[in-house]
Parts: sequence; structure tokens; C-alpha cells
Amino acid sequence: MIWLLGVLLALAVIGLGIESRRAVELSGRVERLSAELRSTQAALRAHRSHLDEVRASVAELQLLVERDPVAGPSESP
Repeated sequence: MIWLLGVLLALAVIGLGIESRRAVELSGRVERLSAELRSTQAALRAHRSHLDEVRASVAELQLLVERDPVAGPSESP
């Protein structure tokens, strides 16, 4: 009967070791994914900023296209 408790204790210790190792591996993976997410978010912010600039340029070009060609150039800076 005592040997059964010893076997169960040994199995529990082995299981604890395996789960501890997995927890460390998963923690490292979470850190890597978090860093990748931060990098991706920064790239996304940069792309959005660039897209805003493109949209503003397109709006300016649209105004030029819609303007009366006979009126000549405007005096805006």
C-alpha cells in the first residue's frame, strides 16, 4: 500500500515538472507574441498615418480636378 502512495507521489512530481516546463515555454511564447503584436501595431499606425496623407492628397487633387479651368490658378499658399 505504501509503495502505491510512493508511485502516485512520483507520478505527481513528474506531472508537476512537465507542467512547469510547459508553463515556462508558454510564458516565453506569450512574450514573443506580445512583442510581435507591439511591432505590428506600430507598423499599422504608420500605415494608417500614410493612408491619411494619401487621402488628403487625393482630396486636394479632387478639388483641382473639379475647379473651373477657365478661372486660372488660385492664390492659396
